[in-house]
Amino acid sequence: MHAGWNTHEKVTGLPVVSASAVDHRGWAHDAEGNRLPYETPVPLDAEGLARIRADFAAAARRAVDAGLDGVELHSANGYLLHSFLAPNSNIRDDEYGGSPEN
Repeated sequence: MHAGWNTHEKVTGLPVVSASAVDHRGWAHDAEGNRLPYETPVPLDAEGLARIRADFAAAARRAVDAGLDGVELHSANGYLLHSFLAPNSNIRDDEYGGSPEN
């Protein structure tokens, strides 16, 4: 799972990434339960997308190797895949922007 823009760097220890640098309302919670307003995400570049695709594939391979018979990719509610499919979070004009077919 990749939380996309629905997280905070203080929660994951990693920069918040998405399809585009679009602000949105909401908050994540830290380990103590404090609200952390969502940050403006950093748009992923081609290298970042390739790295995440490789990470997802490696995780799926580990799951199969561990005996699982399937893997589910959550692509709604602002998670990373959703950010590329939704017009309010994907305002790119490159090969990763536009319609879902693109």
